[in-house]
Amino acid sequence: MVGEDSVKEKILKLLIGDRVCKIGVCGMGGVGKTTVMKHIHNQLLKERNKFDKVIWATVSKEYAVVKLQQDIATALREDLSKHNDITMRAAVLQEMLKGKKRYVLILDDVWKQISLEEVGIPEPTVMNGCKLVLTTRSTEVVRSMGCEEIKVEPLSEMEAFDLFLSKVGSELLDIPTLQSTLKLIVKQCDGLPLAIVTLASSMNGERDVRIWENALNELKARIGSVEDMIDKVLERLKFSYDRLRDPKIKHCFLYCALYPEDFAIDKDELIEYWIVEGFIEELESREAMYNKGHANYKRLEENCLLESADHGNCVKMHDLVRDMALYITSQSPGYLVKAGMQLRELPTEHEWIEDLQKVSLMHNNISKFCLDMTLPKFTALSTLLLQYNSSLKEIDDSVFTHMTELKVLDLSHCYSIRNLPNSISGLVKLTALLLNGCGYLEHVPSLAKLGALKKLDLGWTGITAIPDGLEMLVHLRYLDLYAYRIKEMPGGILPKLFRLQYLRLDYAVAEAEEVSRLSKLESLGICFRNLQEYHIYFSLKQQRCLNYYYFNFCRIGRLFSRRKKGKSGRNWWIGKL
Repeated sequence: MVGEDSVKEKILKLLIGDRVCKIGVCGMGGVGKTTVMKHIHNQLLKERNKFDKVIWATVSKEYAVVKLQQDIATALREDLSKHNDITMRAAVLQEMLKGKKRYVLILDDVWKQISLEEVGIPEPTVMNGCKLVLTTRSTEVVRSMGCEEIKVEPLSEMEAFDLFLSKVGSELLDIPTLQSTLKLIVKQCDGLPLAIVTLASSMNGERDVRIWENALNELKARIGSVEDMIDKVLERLKFSYDRLRDPKIKHCFLYCALYPEDFAIDKDELIEYWIVEGFIEELESREAMYNKGHANYKRLEENCLLESADHGNCVKMHDLVRDMALYITSQSPGYLVKAGMQLRELPTEHEWIEDLQKVSLMHNNISKFCLDMTLPKFTALSTLLLQYNSSLKEIDDSVFTHMTELKVLDLSHCYSIRNLPNSISGLVKLTALLLNGCGYLEHVPSLAKLGALKKLDLGWTGITAIPDGLEMLVHLRYLDLYAYRIKEMPGGILPKLFRLQYLRLDYAVAEAEEVSRLSKLESLGICFRNLQEYHIYFSLKQQRCLNYYYFNFCRIGRLFSRRKKGKSGRNWWIGKL
């Protein structure tokens, strides 16, 4: 944290004192409000002498009462999922909070007035000793919620320059002709720490004076070309994006904007998407592709376009950086993103613009997917993300008829789906069909024509038989058939899937001799009929050493597991050889 010590001390003084119970920390986007509050949050956690509990919840632009209630409950290590009624949830949450006695509740990124009563947050008072702190870009929100206003101002020129040098290296000052250019570049950032850090990170290691002078000219041109203050901020951030150069890394970055705002994205899941989208070129092994994915993530992190979360297992986008990513995609129509907005219906017809390439409706409550397919709007669509729409029951059979370019279709964790439209069978360019967690799904249409498919995830589904045409998927690299109702893999199919690198068949018994012929396998979860089959497999296997494995044995109708303790692997693997 640079230049905000006085603001931090003001907030701490109000928190410790008894006069003020509600504090509103406000300032423009990227000025450092969240950073200040993270420092305060961590300091209060260490001290633990004033408050019994310190609670953090991110509200975001797409505010929903139900989500905020659950986020607060989760921070308290409680659960509200068994209560559907908002009023009942509010009453339960209120009792949870009262049970914590003296607490600080920090609501980050508030965009509009919040009714504390509706959510279930007890009014902070001098008597109960509780405090509420919110961060917001709007002074109107601060006033409407009756908060003491604390303004976070942009950095002074000296503070901004010090922050800039801390990222690019003070040794640049040894170049006599460069100092004035550096100061002018920092001035273009208008004292916004986020803009300073992203710009400096993208230029780190650069010592060519001409490159710096060109960067200054570019910044001036960008900022001068727009009038809106928010657009000026986004143009400053976009400079770092443009410096990435590599188009595939740019695609990797923009893909993160398909997730909901302030969402912690599982790093391995994200790399899986990058692989199936083709942003990571095909290498000799999945492990090599994962390593490339981690290198791409590291590049984005070093440029301050992504940040680490959940002890390094997840990544996040700063909300303003995400706005910048969506700003980029809006300039050349291609993305429709309505993720995590608690939608119950599809976006309106006019939002489905022509030439859409990627649509993300994940983490909503949409119950029916039905579009007017007479409109020529879907011929360029390559990615459709519908995962975690738990209410989705009906998909119109004509939906996929004109989506001739569709490559990635994700319906994972749409728990209510029982049937898939037969038009899926015609998606001949599909490379990834993801249905994990569709527990009521009993049947998948024929896959015989989906010859381009590389990833098929049917894990945790209710399908009762191996999908028709599976043997035709000769380009398949990833197959998850962790489906408890499938008891046997028919003979003759696996040898045809000779490119498989990942195979999971925990319940379906497979012939050891057929599995042993899959020479490219790196990850294997398999059910052997008996111990003899297990020994046959290892005596015949031709593939490289497995990286991750899980073996089951079926005897007299019971399932036995052989587990080796070791490094936990991606998704489900028990040990590493």
